Amino acid sequence: QVHCLNESSEHMLKDMLRGGGDKWLESDADEQLLLHIPIQQSIKLRALRFTTASSKSAHAPKTVKIFVNAPGVEFESAEGGAEAAQEVVLDEAQARGEKVVELRFVRFQNVKHLAIFVVDNQGGEDVTRIDKLELVGLAVEGTKMSDLKKLDDE
Repeated sequence: QVHCLNESSEHMLKDMLRGGGDKWLESDADEQLLLHIPIQQSIKLRALRFTTASSKSAHAPKTVKIFVNAPGVEFESAEGGAEAAQEVVLDEAQARGEKVVELRFVRFQNVKHLAIFVVDNQGGEDVTRIDKLELVGLAVEGTKMSDLKKLDDE
């Protein structure tokens, strides 16, 4: 199930993912967020796009750690010992959603669960805001045995 640690009760991950004009994700107690996104069919993930309204750009994510197939990751492990598949610092264009965050493709080949840890935000604000999150990639297709051709011995 999709869930987010430290989300505001008024602006939750589930609402943001459903979309609609006035839906966004906002942190609650401090600027950190930990998004857990299970994926029904394995995907090869190439990039992420975070979008925050330009009027709220100081609240946009800055440092982000991305964990693959680690549904048990929590704040303590995300900050401490757990190894992220990638850690990125978003520039202003990436924070506004004008540019995607390119991922190390080899580390994101068979993604069934994505955990995104937002460490801080662009302006050092108390609250982090994400208006839209897009996953850029493609489904991992199963291998059909009929597609495999027998190689003749030479």
